[in-house]
Amino acid sequence: MNPNELPTLRECYFQTDYRFTYGRKIITIRLETDNLALKKFLEEEGIESWAYITAWNPHSLPMPEYFNRKQQGLLREKVKSFQLYEGEGKGLLGDWPPEESFFIAGIGRWEACELGREFGQNAILLGNEKGEAVLKFFFP
Repeated sequence: MNPNELPTLRECYFQTDYRFTYGRKIITIRLETDNLALKKFLEEEGIESWAYITAWNPHSLPMPEYFNRKQQGLLREKVKSFQLYEGEGKGLLGDWPPEESFFIAGIGRWEACELGREFGQNAILLGNEKGEAVLKFFFP
């Protein structure tokens, strides 16, 4: 691939499957699409606000797995009072490895953004009860 054709970081975020496990189902969130399975899940569970966050690879710098797992454990500890669903963000462009993530039900926008910043993330996914998902970027 020509270096001039490489996707931007923003494009990579938009071309990612944000997945989480709900019972035996895997729900995939995609930006700029109608996430029917997500809508059904949110309705069934009565979830009005949510976030999708990882602690892996702060500032999009590849880190060793032991570091990422430790950071993810620290994030888990901070959000243990919420209903958590294990997930994985998998980019559709390039060869960026999947990142363990959490779908956090019931978390507010402000608190989710604070966690994203605390764990050095460039962006987190925020959403509402309608299944509308938006990326909140922390870089220009």
